Amino acid sequence: MAGFMKLFASLIVLLSSLLFAQVAIQTEWSGGPGVSGPVFDFEDEFMSSTMIDIYAIPGQILLFPVAMHNSKTNPNYNLTSFVYPDSGILESSILDTQLSLTPWAYLYFSEVLPRFTSIGIQIRASDDYNEMGPWSEIFMQPGSLNGVLDESANYVQYRAVLYTANSDTTPHLKDVQILYSSGGTAEFHSSFSQAYSRIITNPSTGPVEAELNLLFPVPVEIIVFDLSGRLVKAFGETNYESGSQTLMLGVFSPGVYIVHFRLGELSLSNRFVVVD
Repeated sequence: MAGFMKLFASLIVLLSSLLFAQVAIQTEWSGGPGVSGPVFDFEDEFMSSTMIDIYAIPGQILLFPVAMHNSKTNPNYNLTSFVYPDSGILESSILDTQLSLTPWAYLYFSEVLPRFTSIGIQIRASDDYNEMGPWSEIFMQPGSLNGVLDESANYVQYRAVLYTANSDTTPHLKDVQILYSSGGTAEFHSSFSQAYSRIITNPSTGPVEAELNLLFPVPVEIIVFDLSGRLVKAFGETNYESGSQTLMLGVFSPGVYIVHFRLGELSLSNRFVVVD
């Protein structure tokens, strides 16, 4: 099953690479911060970062561990341990597509997510690199840029936000890809589908129910975030049979949330609202 999941994800990426004429991609950040742009290629540099480690693993960014001195009440007080902060942020350089019209298509990123960690990507575009405007809502998984960015904008920038609710571990961001067309209208198509999910009670005034429909039996991990990307609730990996099943996500305070269903290498996300 794990092999099938990986193949499925690879097919999605392959299809996207065939359908689009242009892709802005960043797979390395070791060149360091300080490059605001505009640039014509992300290469290995970026604008700025906070609590991000760009050197620990080549080609990946992680949270930067911070020293935590043990209390002197501890007999080993002279030892220093390291923990990961709750979050870290990296902002890319501003990239110029050099197009008068940029049909934005798809945001793709790959990651390694140990339990209780997450990565969100925000994006923005403008026709003036001195006034980039507000960030988009956070993407907790790859998704379409249709209607997210203005096609008349040729400057684009992303922001990666790494989170952990476990100070002993960190997520890993491996690459970010912004897909667009150099002419005509770009769309993302996939003829593959092995699962879908939806929120049954949306908006909700009480317990939140979700439906998960699987083509194959598969282990599923369920994680709920608020719109800032903060982890609100996590359900450990559970084996689900194929077919449709109703899941009780629980009761939440009023607000807007994103539930993330992780199925091996793949994931599904749904947004829901809780009201008084």
